[in-house]
Amino acid sequence: MTAIAASLLGAVLALIIWWPSNDKVEVGKIYPLAMTYLANLQLPDSKVVDGRMFDFVDRNVVKSKPAPLTDGRGQIVWEIPNMKPGTVKLVRQKRPGVTIEGINYPPQEWLEWHFNYNLKSEQKYVPTIIVKK
Repeated sequence: MTAIAASLLGAVLALIIWWPSNDKVEVGKIYPLAMTYLANLQLPDSKVVDGRMFDFVDRNVVKSKPAPLTDGRGQIVWEIPNMKPGTVKLVRQKRPGVTIEGINYPPQEWLEWHFNYNLKSEQKYVPTIIVKK
């Protein structure tokens, strides 16, 4: 019975992710969170990575967004304790170009997710979410 419930939950979450939408999260804007949870994200190339799902309170603006926990530079999802509880924002980070041992490395720019979730509980099941491109 638990396996059936877990399968149904996974199917519903996958449907939410695959459903067409123009949801755009603005960089720097703070959004209220309905829920956030860890998930295995199945990317379009079938690779599965550790991630976090962000479900937004105002589902007319943004529904849900998956975010991989890391990229080639390292961690890109951060829990920030001094943010207002129950919020999330997308932050643009920049690193200037540097020269190390005579090798010039170009400037880099990337996006990070910063959040503070006020309702914490143990997560016993980590769903696999199919991420659309």
